[in-house]
Amino acid sequence: MSVTRLEFAAPPSPLLALLKAPFSGGGVVDDRHPVPRIEASLAALRPDLDHVRRYAAICGYRAGHALPLTYPHVMAAPLHLAILTHRAFPLRLPGLVHVRNAVHQVRSLDRVEPLRVNARVGGHRDAAKGIEFDLETRLSDRHGDPVWYSTSTYLAPSRGRRQSSGWEPPELRDYRDRERWTLPTDLGRRYGWLAGDINPIHLHPLAAKLFGFQRHIAHGMWSFGRAAAALCAGRTVGRVSMDASFHRPVFLPGSVRFLVSDSGADYAVVDDTGEIFHLTGGFSAG
Repeated sequence: MSVTRLEFAAPPSPLLALLKAPFSGGGVVDDRHPVPRIEASLAALRPDLDHVRRYAAICGYRAGHALPLTYPHVMAAPLHLAILTHRAFPLRLPGLVHVRNAVHQVRSLDRVEPLRVNARVGGHRDAAKGIEFDLETRLSDRHGDPVWYSTSTYLAPSRGRRQSSGWEPPELRDYRDRERWTLPTDLGRRYGWLAGDINPIHLHPLAAKLFGFQRHIAHGMWSFGRAAAALCAGRTVGRVSMDASFHRPVFLPGSVRFLVSDSGADYAVVDDTGEIFHLTGGFSAG
């Protein structure tokens, strides 16, 4: 498989990528035409401290010197958009569904240390409702040592594929309420501009209705970041692994319950009744 390489000295413009998005993709993906290998790299840069503080505040991270666990995803977002809107990428960005995310942090990251960002796609697999592919991200420190990894899994839905994914919700009798979150109507707009993800479904109810939603919805990665902040609170965060599966959207404005299993290894974000699952995942530290 040939490789397309993109190298950037500064973060590429997310706005430019989003303007290209409606006209990108449209190719064929099947057994004979897999998702091609596309790699992108960004020269080492220091996180913007004001931006980190605002991200930490909106996700509920406590103040401190450590970079929030999920903030590197925001640092990598311009590379993600550059890959997903590149002419070599065959799928259309509009319509892709972020279904899972996994993060592994090797050590605590300081908010001021320079970090090099790399991202890549390549290959796909059949899924119950279409095809899935992984967008992999790696951050390295000034010595070149990898310090943070993530895998973002996306679904490209296919018409005619309606079978169940086979997922079964966990038994909530094994979980305890940890927090209740109230989500304001402007959360999608505030987080979207901060994270560089200004998908219309998150911004306004009228825009969301154009895409089939009854109201605008919260970003899945905000929910993931908010869960990470709750799980990291009160502990020294060094080596950490955390994953999430995104289920039903959270409509804005709204409220949800954050639950943690008795073992502390699993968590869930559910509606007030406990019948609708928005997010489930696992967490381990040390």
